[in-house]
Amino acid sequence: MLEIFSHVQGSMTEPVKRASEIEEPTNAFVFQPLSTALVPWLARMGVTPNMVSVAGMAFGVAAAFFYAHYAVRPAWTYIGFALMLVWHVLDGADGQLARLTNTQSAFGKIIDGICDYVVFIAVYLAITYAASHHHGVWVWPLMLAAGVCHAVQAGAYETQRQMFDFWGLGKASAEVQNPNAKSGQGFIAMLAHTYDNMQFRFSGLTPTYFCSLYDFTVRKSETVPHMREAYRTTFVSSVHYWSIMCANYRTYGIFIACLVGKPMLYFVWEVCVLSVVHGILAVLQRRWNQQFQTSHLK
Repeated sequence: MLEIFSHVQGSMTEPVKRASEIEEPTNAFVFQPLSTALVPWLARMGVTPNMVSVAGMAFGVAAAFFYAHYAVRPAWTYIGFALMLVWHVLDGADGQLARLTNTQSAFGKIIDGICDYVVFIAVYLAITYAASHHHGVWVWPLMLAAGVCHAVQAGAYETQRQMFDFWGLGKASAEVQNPNAKSGQGFIAMLAHTYDNMQFRFSGLTPTYFCSLYDFTVRKSETVPHMREAYRTTFVSSVHYWSIMCANYRTYGIFIACLVGKPMLYFVWEVCVLSVVHGILAVLQRRWNQQFQTSHLK
């Protein structure tokens, strides 16, 4: 029988499931349990994590087709929403499958990120194309602005999760690359490094703080477990604050906006509201990091 709770990576045991303490409610109680139930079957069938990522992307792109008809066939909005929910389940399963089968890689991380972006790009294009017939071409610049905001906000949120997984939980697969370090050899390594730096830049982190974490693990390696526990206690709340920018809430927002026949309101929300929230959280995150550095990294 497949063990779905942990696998041994080197000398450390790393959980397959994502940390429940930082999951937003619908992930913790709906999507992740469904993903966890699906993963053993995928492993038995020899399905790879990248195949799961691409399959999830296909469901998301199919959702875009149905959302494109929100105005003329309102009932299709429900189909689009249902397909997006399937994508969320598969999006949670690919990472669990990679950890279970010990097949994590920089390439897999890039594929997962690209598939996520393709889903939202397809949905954004679909609903904007449909809305342009009713509201005019001005909706296209709004969609573009929302897309840029989405990429920045989502990258910042994912960085906070990754920092928590690596520094708080000690997951080797979640290691955050030093923004001052040079990328590895090859196109994939360079692309992964660029992707990490893009996320890092907008997440309220600084290279100085980041390097102080690594420096502490070298200077006081014997107290690293205590530092990790302090990190978890300190930052579990902040990760929850950042979760307002997670993909789940964007999916719900798109569905509600299309259901009432005003998808452009969702883009306005992303540009005008979430951007302000993002700015506030970035400032607060920098302050919280400085406090943690002063209190625990001396």
